Amino acid sequence: MRKILFLASLIILSASTYGQRANVQQLGLKSHFLEMLTPQSGIPLKAAGAAKMKLDSVVSKNYTNAYLYNKNGQVSVYTYTEHQSGGYFGQTQYRYSYDSAGRLTLASEYYRSSGDGDWFPNSQTKYEYQNNNLIRATESYPNGDDYYKYEYGYTGNLQTSETDYKMSGEWMLDNRTEITYDNNGLRVKETHYSDYNTDSAQSYIEYSYNASGYLTGIMVYVINGDAWVATEKYEFTYDSNHNMVGYYAANTYNTGDWGDSVTGEFAYDCSYPASGLIMPVGIPDNSYSELFILDMTGYSCMPTGARETGGTYQTTFYYSAASIGIEEAGLTGCGVYPNPATDIVNIALPEGAASAQFELYNAQGQKVMAKEVIGAQQIFIGALPAGVYFFSVQVAGNKQTGKLAKE
Repeated sequence: MRKILFLASLIILSASTYGQRANVQQLGLKSHFLEMLTPQSGIPLKAAGAAKMKLDSVVSKNYTNAYLYNKNGQVSVYTYTEHQSGGYFGQTQYRYSYDSAGRLTLASEYYRSSGDGDWFPNSQTKYEYQNNNLIRATESYPNGDDYYKYEYGYTGNLQTSETDYKMSGEWMLDNRTEITYDNNGLRVKETHYSDYNTDSAQSYIEYSYNASGYLTGIMVYVINGDAWVATEKYEFTYDSNHNMVGYYAANTYNTGDWGDSVTGEFAYDCSYPASGLIMPVGIPDNSYSELFILDMTGYSCMPTGARETGGTYQTTFYYSAASIGIEEAGLTGCGVYPNPATDIVNIALPEGAASAQFELYNAQGQKVMAKEVIGAQQIFIGALPAGVYFFSVQVAGNKQTGKLAKE
């Protein structure tokens, strides 16, 4: 059975054409990510028999998503970097904690306005469970004051409702969602209500599937007077291996018809099965990334990228071997990004670490760089020839290693 995560991710694809993300909140739609938070079996980095391939980054001309993992193959740090001509700006970082059952319990958000500045706390979200189901997510400011919460209802293990509250002296109802399923347990409809009209629906989403249970279409409707009007639609096609290879997205916001649309395709390397990949599943903040669309649809091979049909927008997925014996959890919060890099790499140290030793080796094993890193620091690599390099970051006897592509 395919798990349907949430619609908001798909808006990102059409936004690459329209120039801005659609305002999901105006539809009363919230990110239904709880199925991502179901404890994953994980792919341990110390895998028996063979190394796994882990997704390190997703790169486009507009952004870079970089991922670090704990020893259970779960994302420990996710860094989103916006791109602009001549450099980078606007970085957001999410740091994740899990309980002994592998369930996400805390997501902390940080931001900084330059690649070598300090990280500032922005918010955090705490997650609560009952009978292994996520029942509540509460967002708070850095000072600890709560400002938003989501509560989830179930029939068995199927989520059937979401109720959202905002803090205004006390918790006030903001939005409500009801979810229905077919006899196979596939989500077929979400109906959304707002705080000012909790009895009448303001929007709804319908999902359709092929005979194998893979998502093939989404339609979004909003109320306009007494009539329901279709405002967004999405279609997906698959190859014989059940990889989602083609997408179509359109809306009626600007033209009144389906004139605003985009088509595109995903590419795969089927020499690597999906079962041998470590991917950033189980995190709710993975915005601006085609990974959301893949999680909603399906793939059996290694995704390598996506591109817009007839356009210049494209993304590339970069992987490296998660070798036997390498355990990233020893340096949770440490990162080297963007990857690939052209002129500058950022070195992010684990929380509480003041310095580290950074070393870079070429493909022949020769050391080409060794620097002491103080705090969050940028290192210039523009003088190095293009190619594949291997780095190590050592802090207090713990070491993290990885592959760095220099373009």
